[in-house]
Amino acid sequence: MEKLDKYIEELKTDLSIERFSLDEKTLKVPAIKAKWLARLSSHKREYRKYEKLLSEAKAKLMKEYETKRDISYTKATLEKIILDEDVIIKIQDNINFEKNLIEFCDKALSLAGSMSYDIKNIIEWTKLELT
Repeated sequence: MEKLDKYIEELKTDLSIERFSLDEKTLKVPAIKAKWLARLSSHKREYRKYEKLLSEAKAKLMKEYETKRDISYTKATLEKIILDEDVIIKIQDNINFEKNLIEFCDKALSLAGSMSYDIKNIIEWTKLELT
């Protein structure tokens, strides 16, 4: 979870808008969006990698159980047995972690996308204050 905690802190920094540095933040918005899009894409790629790994591990374990066991199991029973294997649990944990990161990065990208509107609103509010 430390990666998620790191991302949370980075997002706080990315989304903070100082009234006196609006021009600087405005120029950084595209880079912030690009950063979160790259992370989202990277975690989606990792997610697909783990999904493939899970599928391969399940197939390998199914074959092992079918050929090396004295007892024959139905396919449904084998699938339930395999879910308790350490390797499957570890891969599934990685998949769940990547899902969380994907969801977070997607929301971060959405928030970064709305920063331009937030900055515009701050500028408009400042203009109203000055008049």
